[in-house]
Amino acid sequence: MKTPVVLLALTVAATAAFFSRTGTPVRVCGIVSDLETGKPLAGAEVRQNGGSGMVLSDSLGRFCLLIDTALGTQLQAAKGGYHSFTMRYRPSEGAEVISIALAHAETEKDLEGEGTVFRATRVYKDLSGSTTRTVAVPDALRREDAAVITHDDHYSEDISIGTSMAPPIMDGPEPAYREATHKVSHTMLRSGGSRISPEEPQPRSGLLTAGEINDFSKWKLWEDLDSSTFALYARTWQFRMKERYSVQLINNANRPVCDARVQLLDKKGKVLWEAKSDNTGKAELWNGTKGMSQEKPASIRAEYKGRTSRTDYVVPIAEGMNYLQMDAPCEVPLAADIVFVVDATGSMGDEITYLKQELDDVIKRASAGSSLKLRTGSVFYRDHGDEYLVRHSPLSATVSQTMNFIRSQGASGGGDGPEAVEEGLEQALKTMEWSAEARTRLMFLILDAAPHTDSGSVRRMQAAAAKAAAMGVRIIPVTASGIDKSAEYLMRSLALATNGTYTFITNHSGIGGHHIEPSTDSYKVELLNNLLVRLIRDYSSMPSCEEGVAALGLAKEDLRDTVITWVQPNGKDSLVRPQGPGNQDSLQAKPTASKEWAWKFYPNPCPGMLHVETKGPADFLFFCDQNGKVLQRIDMREKSAIEMDLRQYPAGIYYVRISHKIDTLSGKLVLLPIVSN
Repeated sequence: MKTPVVLLALTVAATAAFFSRTGTPVRVCGIVSDLETGKPLAGAEVRQNGGSGMVLSDSLGRFCLLIDTALGTQLQAAKGGYHSFTMRYRPSEGAEVISIALAHAETEKDLEGEGTVFRATRVYKDLSGSTTRTVAVPDALRREDAAVITHDDHYSEDISIGTSMAPPIMDGPEPAYREATHKVSHTMLRSGGSRISPEEPQPRSGLLTAGEINDFSKWKLWEDLDSSTFALYARTWQFRMKERYSVQLINNANRPVCDARVQLLDKKGKVLWEAKSDNTGKAELWNGTKGMSQEKPASIRAEYKGRTSRTDYVVPIAEGMNYLQMDAPCEVPLAADIVFVVDATGSMGDEITYLKQELDDVIKRASAGSSLKLRTGSVFYRDHGDEYLVRHSPLSATVSQTMNFIRSQGASGGGDGPEAVEEGLEQALKTMEWSAEARTRLMFLILDAAPHTDSGSVRRMQAAAAKAAAMGVRIIPVTASGIDKSAEYLMRSLALATNGTYTFITNHSGIGGHHIEPSTDSYKVELLNNLLVRLIRDYSSMPSCEEGVAALGLAKEDLRDTVITWVQPNGKDSLVRPQGPGNQDSLQAKPTASKEWAWKFYPNPCPGMLHVETKGPADFLFFCDQNGKVLQRIDMREKSAIEMDLRQYPAGIYYVRISHKIDTLSGKLVLLPIVSN
């Protein structure tokens, strides 16, 4: 989504009054938008405090106003149903565009009142400090430990984040809290198109902040969004990621079979979808991605180096996983391919300099000390009619080649909103010589605008998604400022289609333009470079072919007692390690709970049969892989004890989670490999 470089001047009724004063008149232009959605607001009143002049923003949220510097430099924007916003304008050389975001008045919260604050709050103070307004930012954060954002100076907002993020419901092994302080700047756009902000730091790695939504780990939520919030966008892009068939592939020794070709077939043998098994031996298959399919899946077939396995009993994910076992040796591929596909149009100018620093750091850290045969490459794309359409650096084991290529790129061109995303994807899939055998193939798609919506572009996006899945290339979108809800839906669909995950840059760093909040219940904020390195490691880790616990590469602290009991008194975790012989590795709660919610699962490490017992209320039990993907979901509302047969899963690290209302408890489980005689 591009911000116009040249704004249309609006009629100012009080022009004569401004010129009659002794001050110097200055023309100020800007855009008024909705804080929650980022969409432009028409009919917003913009005036100079103390002056009689007032203009209304047009249908694109644009306004131009003459201010008299003799009256001061305070501007106020207001619109019915929204909180008014007062800021101080600093005149400078040339025309400028000021971005003003208004928050809904009906979402006002009282921070000092009783009860829980379920969302992040943004606190605005007027410049005199006499009033304070508190406005909820929907879908940003959750629960009482949400961030409090305070605005009290000209251009910047001080964000003090203590225990900054509520733990995600299903998308991470452990709740991760951290203390951080960031500066958020009101960025401005000069007439030449370059953004300026006196508060933005010099580019270096470790500045951009980001979040992740793994829709495989929140599948029920995705289904709800697909049928409601995202329904309109599904029609636009002709993507319907609904009919999902998940496959787990293991060999006779209970090890994952990686990089096998897996196909979903109809009764005539026609291929409905094709994918490759990932580093955990799982593959995601789909039917009817372009709409309602008339063909019904009849079988699933897997092929690996001449060996095949097939099942004619096919179940959708709502009924569980599909399990295939084949007579294949334990093999751990060493090749790993990573390609960065980057939107290099002008609207990326506010963040691309920072992104290049982050990618440089990611490549260095991913390759340092790795036993993988890592190759990296990159594709930069723009739009039709620009200086270039696509340019690339091929996959290479020389990481400096990719780093130098990325460093030499800049942002320019574009201008009409949509960009040639399909060209970038096709270039990456066709011209990159991806490894014939690999443990992982990752494509990070970094962009701030959707592709064009004409039928040809839509079909090419569909074809690219299917081709990437068949090649075993995971697409991991990284969305920047300018992304709207339509593009968010498309990017999350691409991630689902290719067994990837959706990531997005957030406002917490204060760098670049406004970033919309994703449609989800909760997410964690991480540094972007840390997030991408974590994903590379998660998607490339595999147990070795050694026997026993050593095959999992476990540290001593990963092996706990066979019983883990967690207690959550009054909605708060209160866990300590009890002292004494035999208790060093067990987890128990402080005896301060007035109402206990306890559970245990054993044995851990587990040879195959897992027992789970609960004490107190519980809703659902989730069994998840190391990437957070939900493998089993069990209703526990009328159960207090169950036994789970996990022998169909490969040896490795898993997570067992139990939920009650909005709370979730999680524990790590070690599933042992089968030891041969």
